[in-house]
Order: sequence, then structure tokens, then C-alpha cells
Amino acid sequence: MLDLCCLITNQRKQELNKLFYTFKNFTLGIIVGFTDLFPAISGSTILMIFGKYYDLFRPLNHIINSLISFNKFEKNKLNLGFTIPLLIGIIFSIFTFSNLAEYLFLNERVLTIAFITTFITLIVIRNLFKIKKPSKYLIFFLTGFLTGMSLILIPENLFNSQSYLIIFLSGTIALSFMIIPGVSGSLMLIAIGSYESLISAVSNFEILYLFIFSIGGIIGLLISVKIISKIINLLKNNFTIFLYGLILGTVPKFFTQISLENYYSLKTLITILLASIIVVILLIILEKYENSF
Repeated sequence: MLDLCCLITNQRKQELNKLFYTFKNFTLGIIVGFTDLFPAISGSTILMIFGKYYDLFRPLNHIINSLISFNKFEKNKLNLGFTIPLLIGIIFSIFTFSNLAEYLFLNERVLTIAFITTFITLIVIRNLFKIKKPSKYLIFFLTGFLTGMSLILIPENLFNSQSYLIIFLSGTIALSFMIIPGVSGSLMLIAIGSYESLISAVSNFEILYLFIFSIGGIIGLLISVKIISKIINLLKNNFTIFLYGLILGTVPKFFTQISLENYYSLKTLITILLASIIVVILLIILEKYENSF
């Protein structure tokens, strides 16, 4: 009787752990989808700083390789327990919060950028402090940092037209860069001049626009994943350090979107403190549940 009770208790614990794991990945998907709506930050950056980038990249790479070679998917390589709730969370977030993202970007841009830059910088620095023998990877970090800094040279609104070709190219370019931590697909859309039209299309559910954009995005994703896969195989762990440098190097690009005169204010300081507190709380939670998150 006692053994039966222990068995039932263990089964319930396993079910609760599975439910909790699914909920966490869904929540992470919401965060990833929400951040993807903002220029100069990508969802892959969020995955990277939470240590989950490769958990999504490997299944994505497997799917693309299987499609290209006409092979069947291997279920154990798809990591469905992670990818499905994550993707559902991303899609849910994009269509639920696009209006909020549009409002924050247009009306509270300074505070939004203050929050995002503080959040990203503190978590990346925390991850860097956990690296053993950091001097060994210095050249890769600096290369990534300088690459990220160079993004400040990217102009804005290269094309005023929103023809079908521009929409298609916008999707190709956006998703090509969206999979790279530290490089924002939204930032590329601003450079092309398609960011506001895409946000509007998502908010108003313009099917034709979204369809053309998605076709271009799929092609961009195919190209980007294949290139990144080869780089990962070449650089291995050094690529992670390169990406941390890339993420920090892109931070100055945020400030090209605001007037620095408006940045120095009490409201901004409060926002930075709030972001710092949230990061500290989040890091405490991560340290406690790191093995299961």
C-alpha cells in the first residue's frame, strides 16, 4: 500500500514538473515574441542570454536539413517539449502585444530603450562572469563587440516603397538576421523602411502582406540557419562568446533612435532601477531553477 502511494506521488510530481516545464517555455516564448516586436533587439538575443538559443537552433537546423535532403524528421532531435510551447508563446505574443509594442515604441521610446538596454546588459555581464578563463576567449568577444558596434552605421528608411518585392525582401532580410543573437530583424526592417508597415499589418491582420512577408522570411531563415550551422561547427564554444560580444556591441545602436537630451531624466533613472531590480529577481530565480529552465 505504501509503495502504491509513493508511486502515485512520484507520478503526480512528474506530471507537475512536465506542466511547469511547458509553462516556463511558453512564458519564454511570450518574452521572445514581445521583444521581437522592438527594433534593435531580437528574440534570439533573449534565448541566448537565458541559455536556450541552441535548444531552438538545433531542432530548426535538423528540420531544414531534413527538408533539403528529403529525409524524415527524427522526433528525438526536434525537442518538442521545448519548441512547441515556445513557438506557441511567440505566436501568441506577437499577435497579442503588437499594439502595445507599437504604442511603447511611438510614445514611450526613451523609457522602453532604457529598460531594454539595462535588462540585456546586466544579464549578459552576469553570463560573462560565469565563464572560466575569460582571457582565453577575449579575441572572440572583442570581434563580436566591434561587429555589433558597426551596426550603428546602418542607415534608416532606404526604401519608401512597399511593393510586393520590398515586402518579400523585408521578410527575407528580417528573418535572416532575427536568428542571430544581437542582431535585430526589426532593426533591419527600420533600415529598409518596412518596420512600421509590418507592425501595422500584424495589428490589422493584413493577410496578403503577412503571406508575402512570411514566404520571404522562410527563405531567409533557410539561408541563415545553414550559414550559422557551419560557423558553430567551425568555432564551437567560441561562437557563444562572440555572440555575447555582439549583443553588447549592439547596445549603442538603441540610442540612435532617441534624443539623448530626453534620456537624462528622473523617469529614465527610475526605469533603469526597475529593470535592475527585475534582473536581480530573475537571476535569483534562474540560479534556483537553472537545471530545469
